[in-house]
Amino acid sequence: MEGETSWEGQGFTLAIFVAVVVLCSVFFILGMLAGRSQVAVDAVPAPVEETIVLPEATDDPQDPDLTFYDGVGESEL
Repeated sequence: MEGETSWEGQGFTLAIFVAVVVLCSVFFILGMLAGRSQVAVDAVPAPVEETIVLPEATDDPQDPDLTFYDGVGESEL
């Protein structure tokens, strides 16, 4: 009889565990519903008003600007 587990006094712990599981389930379901409704909103394509024009690269790719590294070495702790 010494090896048997006693479940007396564990009702409060079990109730807290069940409450946490239910709370997590509620948040999971709410997140799933919010995500599903968000996908429905994003599925409608927005009209394109203008084309994005990227600026042309003016720097020579063979000679990049590496002055950032000079400033990093100057700071001391």
